[in-house]
Amino acid sequence: MLLPDLLTTDRLILRPHQPDDFDGFYRVITNKEATRFVQFSEDDQSRDYLEAFFQEILSTMNSSHPVFGLAILEKGSRDYVGFCGLSELPDDSGTETYYVLNPDMWGKGYATEAAQKLFEYAFSVLDLPHLDTFLVDENKASHLVAHKLGMQDLGLTDHREYSRPVRRFRVEKKAFFEL
Repeated sequence: MLLPDLLTTDRLILRPHQPDDFDGFYRVITNKEATRFVQFSEDDQSRDYLEAFFQEILSTMNSSHPVFGLAILEKGSRDYVGFCGLSELPDDSGTETYYVLNPDMWGKGYATEAAQKLFEYAFSVLDLPHLDTFLVDENKASHLVAHKLGMQDLGLTDHREYSRPVRRFRVEKKAFFEL
């Protein structure tokens, strides 16, 4: 998938990660509140592991299969808000979307705003037919974001990164642009 050079909204900048984004990335990934609905082992949140993972993300930027993860920054302050991205599902059933934000940035509408821009790019430039996201039932704030983006709850399903069934939400390209 082709990474965008830069996507902007009224308040946000979405762009490929740069080396100086690591501290913000690290703060978000290791924040227990930010990642409480994502399953990470203690090893996955160690500084050494995350530095290596972040370097892997950076090293793929110019490859034919980049890690599709974008830094989300506040436009005015350039503060690191979090990250979002796309990931191809292993069973070729589509593309998964994800986002994780610093809890200090919650409640400002940034998740919806960033996801909206990411979805526009995915549908307009990448010409994807639909997008999915997978959420645990307890993650009510992300359920609300999914609904704001026109995503429909397809029910419980298994997912490779969760030890229990999660809700699969989907939006079709046409339905997204009819919002």
